[in-house]
Amino acid sequence: MKMTNSTIRTIRLFSSTIAMLLAFIVSQAQNYKLDTSFESTYKFREYNSWPWENKTGVIYNVILAEDSSLRVFGRFTNPYVSGSAGDVIKVLEDGTYSSDFEFYGGNANGLQAKQFGGAAYIYHSYHFGIIDIETGVINQTFMDNKNLSDWGGTFSDVGIHSDGSFFIGSGPVYHGGLPDGRYTRIAKIHANGFYDTSFHHDANLAVKTILKYDANRFIIAGKFSEYDSVPTPFMARIFNDGTLDTSFHSIFISEPNPLYIQDDGKILVGGSFKINRSDFYLALVRINADGSLDHTFNNFNNLQTPNGLWTTYGSTPIHYESRTICITEHNKLLIGGGFVNYQGYTRNRIALADINGFLDTLAFTGTAIDECNSCYFTFVHDIVPCGNDRYYITGRFSGFDGHDVEPIIRIRIPDTSTESIKVPEVTLYPNPAYNTIEVKLPVNSQYIKVVDLNSKILFSSEVNNAKLNLVINCSGWESGIYYCSVKLSNGQFANRSFVIAK
Repeated sequence: MKMTNSTIRTIRLFSSTIAMLLAFIVSQAQNYKLDTSFESTYKFREYNSWPWENKTGVIYNVILAEDSSLRVFGRFTNPYVSGSAGDVIKVLEDGTYSSDFEFYGGNANGLQAKQFGGAAYIYHSYHFGIIDIETGVINQTFMDNKNLSDWGGTFSDVGIHSDGSFFIGSGPVYHGGLPDGRYTRIAKIHANGFYDTSFHHDANLAVKTILKYDANRFIIAGKFSEYDSVPTPFMARIFNDGTLDTSFHSIFISEPNPLYIQDDGKILVGGSFKINRSDFYLALVRINADGSLDHTFNNFNNLQTPNGLWTTYGSTPIHYESRTICITEHNKLLIGGGFVNYQGYTRNRIALADINGFLDTLAFTGTAIDECNSCYFTFVHDIVPCGNDRYYITGRFSGFDGHDVEPIIRIRIPDTSTESIKVPEVTLYPNPAYNTIEVKLPVNSQYIKVVDLNSKILFSSEVNNAKLNLVINCSGWESGIYYCSVKLSNGQFANRSFVIAK
């Protein structure tokens, strides 16, 4: 296909912008440190464990109250204190455990929550309810109207509407109000607890994540391939009444975890998943409002496994996923999960990147989230801002930069200064290319890979310092934008984009 001059100029401009993003990372020095003015007096241990086992429990998420105290949700208990509460507790701003909060339930074996005004909508595998954030008192009217005996199955997430009603995702559940004993993967519950019998929408398999997209829509994700019998694999956008938003088209071919909706409607998606026409399992991407991949984001060179493989995973990929994203006061991405490497740099379970996913190389240069007592694996599950560039970090861990900690810490940035870090350059000529492209590699290059916008590998080769100039035959490649990524001997990556125009 012959490209017009205006098309070539547009691609050149876009390519130049991407190249500048890939070639240089200008970072504000934000090496967050442990805020030692917060120290938990509650010992978060695995529920039903004995004191001498010293097993770390898990904290799924926290809600910050107006008085700066915390409501902490998870699967834990304190075996050192007789009759201590678990699943949800109150912690003061300095980390002191507060007993003036009514404990909900009888150890639900793992509790999560989302806030709506002065209430916390709580849920775990077999139950859901509403409690008062200030007191911890359960909304008994809601519980009575919900009529627990009508329900059966497992619950996975809630998405709250502006009137207090909510969607609940499941895998699947039964409700007595459904005709013929039918199971459902998504239901709507009124704010008073009654099941909405007028809601007749469903997915064909489990809905595991529900994220509010805007005032009128929600993003849902899970194991499904269809919603209301319409193909929309693993992710969909629905309106408040449950009807499918057909302007959104999923690119996923395995289950993702949508994490954050940007103000411009773009969606940051984590987990460990594959997308259409991709050779790799990915852990963090950004998609546009219509569901297409956002190519201005660092989609294909971010989170990595312990063995250093580039955006691919070993036999247990879930351990290395991204689980949470928080936008910082400096408009950066604070990313948490189970990963140990980001963009070629060691980053244990937490990393700081710019808004387009390129690593701030000066942050978390220590061991970060580095230990977990008697745990199968270590991870960060939630990051919550609390003002003055401070953030609560929760999950399952027992160490941060060599400090023994409970699985809830507060980090802060003590000082700021500005430094520029120049990543070694990859020189490409000509750009745009036609039949061949010459690549001049940095010293100590080890491996080169060229991929298209769908991450398909077009060229790859080992490199040695005796041959740092390569000529690649690209005569059979289609017109468009390509990425060249070079792994260096120190584990870092040098990146460059280029255009083929024919």
